[in-house]
Amino acid sequence: MSDAHLFRGGHVFTGAGYAEAILVERGEFVAVGSNDEIERDRPKGAEIHDLRGDLVVPGLIDAHLHLAEMAVQESGVELTGAASLPELIERTRRWSSAHPNGPIVGRGWSTPNAGENDWPTRNDLDAVDGDRPVILYHASGHAAVVNSAAMQQLGIDRTTPDPVGGRIGRDRDGEPNGRLLETALGPTTKLAHEVVLADPASLVRQFRRLAALGITAVGTMNSDPAELSALTAASIGSGLPVRVACYLNLEWFDHLSDSAVAGLVAPTERLRVAGVKAFMDGAFGTRTAWLAEPYSDDPSTSGMPVHPRDFLVPVFARAHRIGLTPAVHALGDRAVAEAFRALQQARPNPDRPIGRIEHAGLVPPDLGREIAPSGAALVVQPIFIASDHWLAHRLGPDRARWAYPFASLLAAGCRLAGSSDAPFDALDPWRGMSVAGRRTDLGGRSANPAPAEAVTPEVALKMYTIEGARAIGFRALGTIAPGRPADFVRCAAPSLERAMEVGGSGVRETWVGGVRVHPK
Repeated sequence: MSDAHLFRGGHVFTGAGYAEAILVERGEFVAVGSNDEIERDRPKGAEIHDLRGDLVVPGLIDAHLHLAEMAVQESGVELTGAASLPELIERTRRWSSAHPNGPIVGRGWSTPNAGENDWPTRNDLDAVDGDRPVILYHASGHAAVVNSAAMQQLGIDRTTPDPVGGRIGRDRDGEPNGRLLETALGPTTKLAHEVVLADPASLVRQFRRLAALGITAVGTMNSDPAELSALTAASIGSGLPVRVACYLNLEWFDHLSDSAVAGLVAPTERLRVAGVKAFMDGAFGTRTAWLAEPYSDDPSTSGMPVHPRDFLVPVFARAHRIGLTPAVHALGDRAVAEAFRALQQARPNPDRPIGRIEHAGLVPPDLGREIAPSGAALVVQPIFIASDHWLAHRLGPDRARWAYPFASLLAAGCRLAGSSDAPFDALDPWRGMSVAGRRTDLGGRSANPAPAEAVTPEVALKMYTIEGARAIGFRALGTIAPGRPADFVRCAAPSLERAMEVGGSGVRETWVGGVRVHPK
């Protein structure tokens, strides 16, 4: 029986142009062209699929998300949109009542126009549950509040010093108040992951979400032992339904020998360790993104560096030596500049890919022109344009003009890969592509609405296909062409523009390696 599939009668966007039909066999595209051309190439026994005018595009690639954190969010307290401290506490209390065992983990609270002094404290969370750990993460993922039970389990007390690149919040008497920033979150992450990822089904559910949106490959960031173990377990048997490139937590990587890194997973066409993730700064929402000048709404701070350049350079050089790609989180303009220089210094030779800069949130023109010739992948999140709609207040309108400046970066010659940063923002890549072209949310709000920074639907799709493939190291992906893996998406729309308007709900089918993974 043939495993060939002929798809005809549609609008196939290959990444370079349009066709009407494709032929898939042995997990690859074997022919792309007109209906008549592909019909002539059809092998005996091929299954015929009538596209009925639907759009087919290459499988989408989310180059930067967090699979473990997505599982944690799904299984814990949903705090997104909590409008006040009482609502945050009430949501947590209701979840606690319904789940009487184990730690209480929540994610998504945010106070974008408030200072750190307005955040909840351990006393607020002790009132919810004083006996078991409570950990509530800020929407950015760069801060959290924990209760006294969690502090005790994590070994945090009055004598605990601030870690390098992080901070433990304290009251006027010097007692920890439960607020943790940046690297101080490390122990809480380990606790949350070990609890949630002990159940392999927690990741399987995330794969279904990805496939339903047309996402066929991802880069999962800050991978730790719990996530690697869960991914390895999920890959046994029928295998992973999507392709996964893992970027290791830097602290873990720094304690592993080269041979131990090589033995973490056996690389396959679906799962591999691709790189190492580091942090140069924090987030705009917590005012820890590192700026060249102070914040407009709080001139007392310019943010904070997390890992200094002289620490990162030898780590990145080692990553290069053993075949891994350095990826460094940098949002503020000072951080982006420092991240780029760290990557430059660590690069062993001009033929080696320099690495990735994650987010690249504030990039003035001179900095973009400096980065472009290096070929660094700027892994951006178009949805931030909408969700950071308050950014002009934080940075000032003149500086915010260079927030997420996609068209300017492309014109300078920079390489942009698209992603979501889920669960810290919306997973739907179609929504991200739409925002990249519209530059506002549906209500007209924007971090930087400059029409000059809008990109076309074809360019937006390229960010989530060809450039995404390049960023995560699966370079054969991202286009529909003979000899390439047959990863593609069928959408209930006749055009890219319409597909982006319809969004993820318009995905009819998702195929990976010539096998349909959605609907299963």
